[in-house]
Amino acid sequence: MEAVDRIKDLKIHGSRLISIIGLRTLREEALANKSLSKIGFLRHLLFVAKKISDSRKDEHALRNVLSFVLYDVYHSQSQDVHELKEIIFQRSLELEEDLQKVHDRVAKIAVQRIPEYSKILTHSFSSSVVESLKRAHDLNIKISVVCCESRPTNQGIRMAKELSSYGIPTSLIVDSAARKFMRQVDLVLLGADAISSNGTIVNKIGAASIAALAREQGKPLLVVSGSYKFNPVTVEGFHEPTDERNPEEIIEQKLVPKVKIKNPAFEAVPPQYVDAIITELGIVSPKNIFGLMSKKFEWLGKDHSILKNLL
Repeated sequence: MEAVDRIKDLKIHGSRLISIIGLRTLREEALANKSLSKIGFLRHLLFVAKKISDSRKDEHALRNVLSFVLYDVYHSQSQDVHELKEIIFQRSLELEEDLQKVHDRVAKIAVQRIPEYSKILTHSFSSSVVESLKRAHDLNIKISVVCCESRPTNQGIRMAKELSSYGIPTSLIVDSAARKFMRQVDLVLLGADAISSNGTIVNKIGAASIAALAREQGKPLLVVSGSYKFNPVTVEGFHEPTDERNPEEIIEQKLVPKVKIKNPAFEAVPPQYVDAIITELGIVSPKNIFGLMSKKFEWLGKDHSILKNLL
């Protein structure tokens, strides 16, 4: 599966795009499968979904959309493989469409929390944050943005390029300059790679330091994210998995042959550092996130086994 390799090799960026490609890959593999029995088809389907999920263990939205499809197939009363394939085809298309609607809705809500003439600090790359800032610019809300470079893979540089090319005044700083520039900004906008049931946010390494600095200096921190980032199994005590990436993203091992290089990709931002989480379902404090999400993920409350198989 070529798309899975591209996701794994970080050639595809952005949770929404990764989720859409994951859905299309699952759909293509399912439609091409030659199994004649439901049990054989389901085994193959779970194998494919697991392989897609494992390509980016940090992408919880990807696991969620795959789980939505798997749930409908697993719990279908039909034993006919052709009918099951039709379920996958229709459900995956619905989810693709909904991912785009969620993306637009989040930005529409988030822009209401961006004040005129505000200076905003961001960390890493988030398509939801980018869309929110672009929408503010389109509405002639005067803003400027400070992007942390977000080492080691420098997603902040991509953020800065995209915002500046759109006409938004943008500055780029090294991560270690965040405290100095935090004094100058009005608020912090972060995306999320995952949202836990207690309001903990998982994001690019460095995000927790940014959040702590914002709290220290009294600057509001808003998290902008679609609801597909929510991890419902965290209510049972499961922790969102976080990857340690290739050490050579930091430095070639041969240059420091006796040094053990550590390269954690993500970390948890404590809920007490977050002022509000903005999703397409509304704006809530971290402590109220589970109540907001419970209806959308009600089916997972009845059967978490599918999602656990993809963790």
